[in-house]
Amino acid sequence: MKHSRTLSAVTVSWPSARSLLDGYIVSISSESLMKEEVLPSTKSTFTFKSLSPGTEFLIGIMTNKGLKRSHPTVLMVSTYPDSSDLLILGQEGNTVCLSWELPEGGFDKFQVNNTDALIPS
Repeated sequence: MKHSRTLSAVTVSWPSARSLLDGYIVSISSESLMKEEVLPSTKSTFTFKSLSPGTEFLIGIMTNKGLKRSHPTVLMVSTYPDSSDLLILGQEGNTVCLSWELPEGGFDKFQVNNTDALIPS
């Protein structure tokens, strides 16, 4: 299963099944969310939207045929933390003073790179 992510969405994609099936069941869960979607067998991608930034999610996909379900393929993925509201308060020589609001979601540290972008990590 492949994935891409943003601040508030995760898109997953998978190869088509090799056998006849009714469809796919994709699920997402976190500490505060549990959601399941039933998709037709013609789909091979799905986007979970309106997710909380900086949150870790467990995503699963199963095939179904009648009442039978396959074992899930699972993926752990986090949305990016929100790093908005960066303010440059001043610059003197080779020193820059920055300020920002703490972003939503979990993070361990902040990284400042030479393009003056603040990236929570």
